[in-house]
Amino acid sequence: MSPLSVALVYAGIPLLIILVLFLGVYGRSLTRQNARYRPGRPWNHAPVWYVPHPEALPNPAPARAQIEGATSTTTATGGASGEW
Repeated sequence: MSPLSVALVYAGIPLLIILVLFLGVYGRSLTRQNARYRPGRPWNHAPVWYVPHPEALPNPAPARAQIEGATSTTTATGGASGEW
């Protein structure tokens, strides 16, 4: 056996297996941009009022108007990121 074939068997095949496993685990996250909300960061989206069964509410209009008209006056940016 030549040294090249020995190197391919003992180094090439394990590296190929590691590469396939790495791409299987991290492949999708390498191509997509992270769009997660991080605690302590500002929320730049409109408020969403989630009710699984809105027909069960007797009169949702006052609560909806209060939520949609709310303004955030929070100045603290704490959370898990530690930006106090």
